[in-house]
Amino acid sequence: MKTSILNVLVGITAVAAAPSNYAPLEARQGGIVSNDLKNGDCKPVTFIMARGSTETSNMGTVVGPQTCAALKANMGADQVACQGIGTEDGYAAELAPNFQPKNTDTQSIQAAVDMVNLAVTQCPDTTIVMGGYSQGSAVVDNALQEMPPAQQAKVAGVVVWGFTRAAQDNRQIPGYPADQTKVFCAPGDLVCNNTLTITAAHLSYGANAAESGAFLAKMAKAAGTGKAATGAAAGEDAGAEAGGAADAATGASTGAAAGGEKENAGGLFGGLFGN
Repeated sequence: MKTSILNVLVGITAVAAAPSNYAPLEARQGGIVSNDLKNGDCKPVTFIMARGSTETSNMGTVVGPQTCAALKANMGADQVACQGIGTEDGYAAELAPNFQPKNTDTQSIQAAVDMVNLAVTQCPDTTIVMGGYSQGSAVVDNALQEMPPAQQAKVAGVVVWGFTRAAQDNRQIPGYPADQTKVFCAPGDLVCNNTLTITAAHLSYGANAAESGAFLAKMAKAAGTGKAATGAAAGEDAGAEAGGAADAATGASTGAAAGGEKENAGGLFGGLFGN
């Protein structure tokens, strides 16, 4: 990482001296807490967020809460649990770990792995999607690489903003499907160029929240999550039951017809919900 703590502080100071262009600086130092998963709230989709350095609450402020809201707008508020990875979970989001070889530390990476494991074990039917901003992008990047394959397979989609490992990892997460990954690196965000010089662009990612939420919703639906998928599954089950009551040939056609009707109903209500 071609910088120093002095570079980071100088960059932040320069941004703070230009409030007309950089109003979100104070917001980054605050944040919003969401503990749906830890509170036992199992939903069809679980969004796990790793915030940026110096954001004090587990969802941060720059982009985490906005993406949670956008995902709920796409999937339905009753379909999504949002969970930040907080200091109490092992991810303190301090500046110093950015200078380590993985652009974060082992404890922070393990905190993300543990949070995914909590979702898998506590809510086995949930579809997991993840987001990581700034140092949080390195946390998510490394956590996905260190997860057992079966655990990683439970993560249907990932968005990273201000990707601190963009240069090292060619704007991808090694070992994780590229078509399930969305990387946002704003023009002028030097963090994406293997430095830790903070510019105004690095705090601009709230503007990408709607697109991020739509992408994660698409990934979750592709994994079979949402009311449309639930309705289709109900149709298939009803069709199978109807088919089982008749002989083999009649049962096959009856099951297919019943399943199709139910699937269409599920798709209709799911379409009203998710599109």
